[in-house]
Amino acid sequence: MLTWLSSAYKTVMETVAVVHYVYVWVILPIVSIGLPIYLLTTRAWFIVALYLIWYFYDFDTPRKGSRRWVTTH
Repeated sequence: MLTWLSSAYKTVMETVAVVHYVYVWVILPIVSIGLPIYLLTTRAWFIVALYLIWYFYDFDTPRKGSRRWVTTH
């Protein structure tokens, strides 16, 4: 009984690992590129615009010493 349970657990964990691998290395990059492009063609284009503004505004923060609350805690 214990051997069967151990074997089933191993099979489930291998399946979870494969699903995680496929999600992280195949699906997530497609979504992270495709979603902003899709949003640019909808009424929610301003979300991408706000993100790009924040990205360029915050670009040099690590070089300037990061944020004060990060370095003091």
